[in-house]
Amino acid sequence: MDGRDLVGPIRVLSDLHLGHSACALKDVREIRPLLEGAGTVIFNGDTAEVRSRGFKQRAAEEQAKLSAMLKELGVRQAVYVTGNHDSRISETHHVDLCEGKVLVTHGDFLFRYVSPWSKKLRHCRPRIDAILEAADSVRLESDFEYRLEITRQCCDVLEVSTSVSPKDLRGFVRYVGAEVWPPTRLLTIISVWLKSPKLMAAALEAYRPDAKAVAFGHVHYPRIWTRQDRLLINLGGFLNMAKAKVLEIDGSMLTVRPVVHRDRECRLGDCEKSLDLEA
Repeated sequence: MDGRDLVGPIRVLSDLHLGHSACALKDVREIRPLLEGAGTVIFNGDTAEVRSRGFKQRAAEEQAKLSAMLKELGVRQAVYVTGNHDSRISETHHVDLCEGKVLVTHGDFLFRYVSPWSKKLRHCRPRIDAILEAADSVRLESDFEYRLEITRQCCDVLEVSTSVSPKDLRGFVRYVGAEVWPPTRLLTIISVWLKSPKLMAAALEAYRPDAKAVAFGHVHYPRIWTRQDRLLINLGGFLNMAKAKVLEIDGSMLTVRPVVHRDRECRLGDCEKSLDLEA
């Protein structure tokens, strides 16, 4: 999507996972302070658990609250980028901002099997292999929109987790144990975190060589890296065991701030990184 007509200031949030039992937001209205004053809000994938039978109803309720809140706040435009948990929430798989200087995309395209840490992957791997083998390998490496559409097809066949978040200490211990078992799963998650900046830097070089920054989510690892004079910004996520960041573009200035979630209210912390896109 070409974002040149989006109204500023533009704020980008990722991985709300509305409806999921592990979502850190008990009510989506907790993010109201993050949206105040924005002209456009881009929700960068995995906004709601629309693919999970167990979470779908709750996700719909939270989405309705979110839409009402955006209208109440006077946000002019809301853009929903697809993610692996909401792969058909829209037809927008990425947004190019500031004449191509900033790319916003979920980041699930980075990995052949979308979510290499998924416990459901063993059953879905053959179907993903079939999709990739039928795809045009040359276009996958040169055409970003094509690669994202093939990724959407892979997401469609990858089952999503329906694990329930714990309600007490004993449940929490069991939950953590289940999440990191088998030990290879924890190693896979760490490997994904370590590989993400290298993979994203290579993707920018291939698909958006003129970009100065990219905002992505998916791996729930809120970090900022500099690679080849480009900013790689992972916005984390709104999950019980994760932290989140918000990217804002106001005119030519890009800023990144952490989300401080306290007393059931999310607020923006001090600026962690800024970049003048015209410099």
